Amino acid sequence: MHCIQVGIASTIAVFAHEVPHNVSDFAVLVNSGVSTFRALQLQFVSALGTFAGAAIALVLGSAVEGLAAKILPFTAGGFLYVAASSVLPDLVREPQRGAQSAREVLAFATGILMMVFVSVLE
Repeated sequence: MHCIQVGIASTIAVFAHEVPHNVSDFAVLVNSGVSTFRALQLQFVSALGTFAGAAIALVLGSAVEGLAAKILPFTAGGFLYVAASSVLPDLVREPQRGAQSAREVLAFATGILMMVFVSVLE
């Protein structure tokens, strides 16, 4: 039961991250002059990496006992690193109104709470 809960929480977190990420990538491609069909093709090819990663995780996860418990801290650390080194400096650099800043802080706090939720389910 424990692994199912972590799997569900991880799946929700990945969907919450990947759907807006891929939609924004598609929008950037189209706004850069790439045709809609070509942008869809490029997004499909980049999504193949997700399936390759999932396949590798499934194979290694069944072959190595306790692998998820060893990998999850590195994954969480990677997300924190990206947020701290890439996203936060941009947020601080850009002058924002109070409401926008509050939404950004709320989104960041929500991400941290999701990671806490995953760790509690562990």
